[in-house]
Parts: sequence; structure tokens; C-alpha cells
Amino acid sequence: MQKAHDTLLDGGLIGIFPEGGITDDGALKAFRPGILKLVSRAAEQGCDVPVVPVALQNLWGSYFSRIENGRAMKRPFRRGLLSRAGVNIGAPIAAASLSTDMLRQRVAGLLADEPSRS
Repeated sequence: MQKAHDTLLDGGLIGIFPEGGITDDGALKAFRPGILKLVSRAAEQGCDVPVVPVALQNLWGSYFSRIENGRAMKRPFRRGLLSRAGVNIGAPIAAASLSTDMLRQRVAGLLADEPSRS
């Protein structure tokens, strides 16, 4: 957490998975408060850190998911060798208005959207 805090104060970017772990069933889990602690601590030191919600799509059922009895898949290529994953990026959220519930709702909305194709 200290390194993440220092990175924010230096103007860098960090990525956080606010669920705190890999889903056991493919559903979005409750978000943990670590992200709130980071942005509020940065704000105390005069650093306004926007939070950008990001949703990774189509990962459930990949080798790294826990679809088979809570462990990584035994047949990782059942979806094909080149399964498409998606990334949806939402609008930044001001730190002052951030809550874990609101962030979770935004990510859930991004998960429901089709990934953009470039």
C-alpha cells in the first residue's frame, strides 16, 4: 500500500482489483475499501486522484478462472486457443464522490456493455 501511495503522489498510475481476489463463481464480488483508503490518503496530502473504472470481460472459463471446483481449469483451451477477452474503460470518478458501492455499480455496468472494437 505504501508503494501504491508513493506512486500516486509521484503522479503515476496504479491498477487495483478492488474485489481482493479471483471470483469463485464468475460473479462480481463486493469491493473492498483499500481503494478508498488510497485515494483519501492521497487527498490528505493534496493529491486529487481520479479513479477510472475498468472491466475485464470474457475471462470466466479461461485457464486463470476458478470454474472447476475452485481451482484453475484442467482443460484451459475448451473455449478455443484464441478466446477473445474484452476491456471496457469508464469515465473517471472524482475521489471526493467515490464509494465502493458506486464503483462496483460502474464496473458492473461496464461488464454488461459490449467491448469496444478498434
